Amino acid sequence: MTMPLINPSEWEHMVQTAVAYGNELLDELQTLIDQWTDFLNTPNFVLYDRYGIPLCIATSEHQTLGLRYRHPLVLHGEVFATLVSAFDTTSLGESKPFQTLLLKTALTIMELTEWAETEAERRGEKVRLVMEYGLTPEVVQLLSLCGLDDSAGKALMAFETAMPIPFQGMEVLRRYLIAQAWRYRRQFPWLAYLPDGLLILQPWSREKSRYHVEHWLDQWTREATFPIRAYLQMMPNLTAFPEILKETQSLMQFANRFGLDGLINDAVERHMIRFLLQMTPESLEDLINTVLGPLLQDEHQATLATLKEYLACGQSLSKTAHNLYVHPNTVLYRVHHAEKLLGITIKDTEQLTNLWMALEGHTLLENIHRFHGS
Repeated sequence: MTMPLINPSEWEHMVQTAVAYGNELLDELQTLIDQWTDFLNTPNFVLYDRYGIPLCIATSEHQTLGLRYRHPLVLHGEVFATLVSAFDTTSLGESKPFQTLLLKTALTIMELTEWAETEAERRGEKVRLVMEYGLTPEVVQLLSLCGLDDSAGKALMAFETAMPIPFQGMEVLRRYLIAQAWRYRRQFPWLAYLPDGLLILQPWSREKSRYHVEHWLDQWTREATFPIRAYLQMMPNLTAFPEILKETQSLMQFANRFGLDGLINDAVERHMIRFLLQMTPESLEDLINTVLGPLLQDEHQATLATLKEYLACGQSLSKTAHNLYVHPNTVLYRVHHAEKLLGITIKDTEQLTNLWMALEGHTLLENIHRFHGS
């Protein structure tokens, strides 16, 4: 496939202009915070956006101590921010200075939101180019202009809706995630639109990334009207970007087929999906029942578990015995018993392949059932 002619240098001025405009809007936001400080005659307050993110760029922990009065800021019947202060500001709500600040704050937040969405949409175009053409020199330069280089490994966090929703719902999801990942900082994170959601790349550890993903999912679940799902993967370098994007897309498709939401890392294993992706839930269950048959009965659960571990350990009796806390002879007996029940020999490559696929599918369905709490 021939890539359309792209001259990255033509984008440089546009990127610089966009960055400058974003900083200008953040300066306006800080000026508004100063005006709120003068109006309230105290710096002891915090303005939060509709998603609970502080709009005060330099908000510190001591500023939030003793703040117990919440004043929703409403424009055209919608709460766009919340003023949290140490004293009740309800009586100030009808004053002209208050209403002026309210309107200016609403307009600035709206402009910042639109700017951030445009930035995420532009990066989404770069993701599309990576998926379609790979890391050509032109694509790499475009990614670098948008702030994505090969300086360090990153965590890739993909979010998407877990059910069909109107466009307005998608807009709410994207704005929520942008606010959570950005938090109105000068350094705009690498956020990119996906067809059904948003992609976030951050130079975080797996532990830190998982914490944020779970926190964002938890907050969303408490207030949202539709479910979403997420997938977390570590990207060691930029070279791995195309492959990880394809893997993420495949896993999300699989999760959609099985109706999964939340953090799908807890329900699926990457290596399983490569040969199970094209299977429907019905055909997967048929494969499991056909190949494993008798081993699925309750009285053979120990034999099934031992066979799984034995194959996972590369057919090592000692390692399997160590992992299961049993004698190697017990492992050998159970493996032979499984072969007898199934009428196969694991020395036969074709039979072993079918058995391994069925066992992996069985583990996957167990994870999915556990994930759904059934």
